[in-house]
Amino acid sequence: MDVFEILADVGRNRVGIAGREGR
Repeated sequence: MDVFEILADVGRNRVGIAGREGR
């Protein structure tokens, strides 16, 4: 796995969680 791929995954998860929380 590439470091960029991991960062992209983390970014997606963060955005998804923030969106669900409504922040």
